[in-house]
Amino acid sequence: MTSEPKTLDDEINTVYIGKKNAMNYVLVVTTVFNKGAPSCTIKARGRSISKAIDVAEITLRRFLNEVVELKQINIDSEEITNERGSIRSISTIEIILGRKDDDSIPKSPIVDFSDYEQSDENTVFIGKKNATSYTLVCVTIFNKGYDTCIIRARGRSISRAVDVAEIVRKKFLAGMVELAGIKIGSEEVEGQNGTRTVSTIDIVLRKIK
Repeated sequence: MTSEPKTLDDEINTVYIGKKNAMNYVLVVTTVFNKGAPSCTIKARGRSISKAIDVAEITLRRFLNEVVELKQINIDSEEITNERGSIRSISTIEIILGRKDDDSIPKSPIVDFSDYEQSDENTVFIGKKNATSYTLVCVTIFNKGYDTCIIRARGRSISRAVDVAEIVRKKFLAGMVELAGIKIGSEEVEGQNGTRTVSTIDIVLRKIK
């Protein structure tokens, strides 16, 4: 998360994602823009990261698609202390939506970065295994000589994808790889109850040259 000083407007225009359903937060985001704000920041951590992307995607594609666009995405991690006094690291995300006709918040080059090599060999699809398993796959990809590694997930696995990216770039390959791009989207999937829309994420890590 950003460490820049916060103003009152920043707090008013920030939506923190918790345990409510996604549509509750979409309504809050929509209200922020309807009140005339130039931007709205969606923040979440841990398992709520997946829901944060759901909120952003629903807002962008269904409610405010003509006036609002994705400006920036930032992922990070922070340390928290549990009830037993143990310290653990938890991933965070910050999604900034802004009006298309407002340039006060520049669109980050990290958003929807597409100038990278993509193949099955350098793409890691996140599933139900623990984060460490996928982290080792990412490290192996870089050890094989690839300049980039794409971490791809959808639905509830999105939060784990952010965990994997943070572990790789801050622990296993700290100082060796950097965050090159983040692309969020949505796709239709078939389920037992018919077709439904799920959010997706691509996180691109790049070897520092």
